[in-house]
Amino acid sequence: MAVFRAKVYRALKEVEKSAEFTEFECYRMRLTRGVQGKEIADMMGVSEASVSRYLKRVRNQIREAVKVAVMGYSWTDDEKDQFNGSGLTSADDDAFDDALSDIYLKDEQTRRDYGKLQKTAATVR
Repeated sequence: MAVFRAKVYRALKEVEKSAEFTEFECYRMRLTRGVQGKEIADMMGVSEASVSRYLKRVRNQIREAVKVAVMGYSWTDDEKDQFNGSGLTSADDDAFDDALSDIYLKDEQTRRDYGKLQKTAATVR
């Protein structure tokens, strides 16, 4: 599962690098904090219609990047089954966002925990 999550996380980071800042930031708010469109629009100072377009654009880019990263670089049926059972193949935007959010937030927590362990190990030396 860790390899699968790493592939998804990497795909998300690739889209983050290539997407417009405002568009990706809208999606990040939705992904990490569950903020809805109207609230994102108010926070970002853009129209709700713009937020909707941003979310759709970034979500589609992520869907494609995840599909390429996972299916293009998976050599076992188990990895492909993880993808198919992850919720990331859902056409429903909310289900996709929820599945991606779970993976992203778990990976971010793992990275923070690892960073804390590295700092602790450095002070023990």
